[in-house]
Amino acid sequence: FYVPLPAGQDYQYPTERDDYRTVASALRRSGQVWCHNAKHERFFWPGYYGKNWRDSMLLMWLLNKPAGERGYGLKALIKHHYNVDLPSFNDITRGRDVRAIPPEELCQYACNDAFWSLQLGNDFCTETVTPLLATEMEMVTVVGSIEHRGMRIDTAALAALKIGLAERSQALREEWDWL
Repeated sequence: FYVPLPAGQDYQYPTERDDYRTVASALRRSGQVWCHNAKHERFFWPGYYGKNWRDSMLLMWLLNKPAGERGYGLKALIKHHYNVDLPSFNDITRGRDVRAIPPEELCQYACNDAFWSLQLGNDFCTETVTPLLATEMEMVTVVGSIEHRGMRIDTAALAALKIGLAERSQALREEWDWL
């Protein structure tokens, strides 16, 4: 994600607890925080996810601007719209445990994500789509929680609904044919 910091303040990969507090503080007071796939990011910053967050993946979905058949992944979108090849997470890890990767390598990957998430937001977020994006962002917490925790499905109720809808659909077809 991209977090704007005050002018002149440099940011480096957080190595101490106080550095994380600096990032957390910026997340709270920032005008907008852009990320790609907020459902995923909110688990890393659970106490800081809020109304100022924006998701470039949701933005592109709302605008119906997929990267062809490759969908809405950041790497595919950047290749499609800017003709830039980004390294994938697998390119960075090369099968290694994330904890074994030097912070500088992970930082470069994270910086690419942050930069291009912000770039998509700057280039494609308009006044028209902003209210729609805000509404969708409110659902990120709900959908993310459902995906994370799961939910109980009443299969009997769904089966009954299916039968009722099939009957209603058949009745409408018969009425249509009669007209």
